Amino acid sequence: MRNQEWLIGEALTNLYVGKAREKRGERLSAMRFIQGYAVDRLIELAENTKEAHPEQRDKFATERRFEQRYPGVAICAP
Repeated sequence: MRNQEWLIGEALTNLYVGKAREKRGERLSAMRFIQGYAVDRLIELAENTKEAHPEQRDKFATERRFEQRYPGVAICAP
């Protein structure tokens, strides 16, 4: 498990790099940094919370069942 400070820094860096690439017109790469890598780091951060239910974690796709594992973190509009 990675350090919380590193995960936050990495997520912010992914957002920054993604925005810079979007500004240069590199839309596909920007999408991967923002919607892929940064979101992956946020999922890892959620795994460090007290309400984590790791027994429900999908070993192939960590985003699956995220809302059930972390109901307090995953705020969804009705």
